[in-house]
Amino acid sequence: MKKSLFLLLMKIFGAFSTLATGMLISRNFGEEYFAEYSLVVTLIALGVLFSNWGTSNFVVQNFKRDNIDIRLTLLVNIIFAIVFIIIVLFFKNWLGIENFFIAIFSIIFYSLFLTKSAFLIMTGKQIKNSLINDFLKNFLLMISFFICVNIGFNSLNKIYALYYSILILISYFVIKDIYSLGGQKRQDFKVFFVQGFYITVSSIIILLLAQLDRFVINYFLDKNSLARYFLSYTLVSLISLFSQSLIVIYLPKVSEYIGNDNFESLRYINKNYSRIIIVFTLFQTIIYNIILKYIFLLYKIELYLNDYIVLNILMLGVLISNMFGIGMTIAAYSEDKLTLVKIQLIVLLVYLPLVVLTVKYYGIIGAAISFSICQIAVKYLLYLFYRKKRKLNLFFIG
Repeated sequence: MKKSLFLLLMKIFGAFSTLATGMLISRNFGEEYFAEYSLVVTLIALGVLFSNWGTSNFVVQNFKRDNIDIRLTLLVNIIFAIVFIIIVLFFKNWLGIENFFIAIFSIIFYSLFLTKSAFLIMTGKQIKNSLINDFLKNFLLMISFFICVNIGFNSLNKIYALYYSILILISYFVIKDIYSLGGQKRQDFKVFFVQGFYITVSSIIILLLAQLDRFVINYFLDKNSLARYFLSYTLVSLISLFSQSLIVIYLPKVSEYIGNDNFESLRYINKNYSRIIIVFTLFQTIIYNIILKYIFLLYKIELYLNDYIVLNILMLGVLISNMFGIGMTIAAYSEDKLTLVKIQLIVLLVYLPLVVLTVKYYGIIGAAISFSICQIAVKYLLYLFYRKKRKLNLFFIG
C-alpha cells in the first residue's frame, strides 16, 4: 500500500509539473504556442510508441526467459525514433507545429525511458521507474522552462537545449542500467519486427482514438478552441495517472495469471481496480467543476460555459469506460493482441468520420462526445469478447 501511495504521489507530482509547463508556455508565449504544444505532445507520444516497437510489452512477457536482445532493442528504439522525427520535421508546417518543432527530438530519450520502465517493473523497482518517468522527465522540463523564462531566455531553442543536455546525461545511465538488467541473447530482426507489430499498431490506434481530435480541432477551428479543449483534456487525463499507478503494481501478477490462464484471479484484480477508479473519477469530477475557472485563469485563457460541458462529457466517458474493466491490459499482454487490434481498428474507422462531423458542426463539444463514445466502445467490445470467449466477466460489479 505504501508503494502504491508513493507511486501515486510521483504521478501527481509529474502531472502538476506537466500542468505547470503548460501554464508557463501559455502565460509567456501565448495561446497559440500552448495550442501547438498540445499537438507536439500528441506527436511525441505517437513517436515514442512507434520507436519503442512493442519492446516494453515483450520485456514484460519474456523477462524471466532471458531471451531479450538488448543491443537490437536499443538500436531499434533509436533508429525508429530518428526516422519518425525526420518525417515530422518534413511535415511540421502542415501539422501546425512550426513554432514548436524543437520539442519533437525528445522522442529519442522518452523511447529509451519506456524500454527501461519494463525492466524496472519486472524487477520490482517500480519506485525507481517512477522517479525517472514521472519525476525527472516532467519535472526537468518544467524547471528548464522556469529557469530560462526567469533569466530572460524566452526562446524555445534555449529552453530545450538545456533540457536535452540533461536528458543526454540521464540517458547514458539509463542505457547502462538496461544492459545490467536484461539478457544478452541475439535475436533476428525479422522476428523482432513481427513480435512488435501488433502491439505497436494497437498502441498507435489507441493514441489516435485518444488524441486525433486535437488535429481535427486545429483544422476546423482556431487555436483558442484547441487550447481550451486541450486544457480540459489534460485535466481529465490525470485520472490515467492514478490508474497507471495501480496497474503498475498489479502488472507482474496480471502477466503471471494470463500465462497460467488463472481467470478467477484476473477477475478479482479487475473488480477491485475498476471500483477504485470509478470512485476516484467521481471525486475528481466534483473537484474539477469547482476549480475549473481558476485553472483557466492561471493559463490566461478565457473560460466559457462550453468548457464546463466539454469537461463533464469527457469525465463521463472515462467513468463509463472504466466500468468495463481492464480488457485492454489483458489483451496487450496475452495472445489476444490481434483481437485487440481488430476491435480498435473497427472503432477507429467509425471514429474518423464521427469526429470530423461532430467537430465541424458542434465544435469542441462535438469532439468531447465523439471521444467519449469511442473510448467506451473499445472497452465494451473487449468486455463482450472476454465474457463470451474466455468466460471472464470484467464488469465492475461482476
